[in-house]
Amino acid sequence: IIAHNGGVGVLVINGPTKNAIVGNSTFGNGNLGIDLAHEGVTPNDPGDIDTGPNDLQNFPIVRTVEHLGPQGAGSTRIAGKFHSTPSTTFDLDFYANPPCSRFPFDYMQGETWIGSAQVTTDASNIAAIDVTLRGPTLEPGARISATATDPQGNTSEFSQRLVVNTTPH
Repeated sequence: IIAHNGGVGVLVINGPTKNAIVGNSTFGNGNLGIDLAHEGVTPNDPGDIDTGPNDLQNFPIVRTVEHLGPQGAGSTRIAGKFHSTPSTTFDLDFYANPPCSRFPFDYMQGETWIGSAQVTTDASNIAAIDVTLRGPTLEPGARISATATDPQGNTSEFSQRLVVNTTPH
């Protein structure tokens, strides 16, 4: 549990790499849940060629999240894109956060780990995200965030959170 720090939850600075930050409960911190380089949100870059703490690993872009209805009770479908180094397999970890926040479009923390999946980028540095996780039933309006970890153990900052669709399908 990484909670209630006045600033950043986890800070990675001064160039160290291979800091896997996965499966934690990160919430209630005064700033970002994970901050690489202590500069606030580190923007994703094409091809993920920058260097720095955890190689400034790009974070996933979560586009849609759906709670699947009675037929898929306890299932959440997450779709989006991920841009990073070409032809590489990454572990993505997904987290649920309460529906209410200070700012609806904040970059996130990750209060409840809901599962993980792997994606592989193509030669153009892109991987589609389309995963269905079976886990706890999420509360209406829960917000989803994600991190990416490369094969060397470099974890990204949290993605921006999105509201879960509350209409069952």
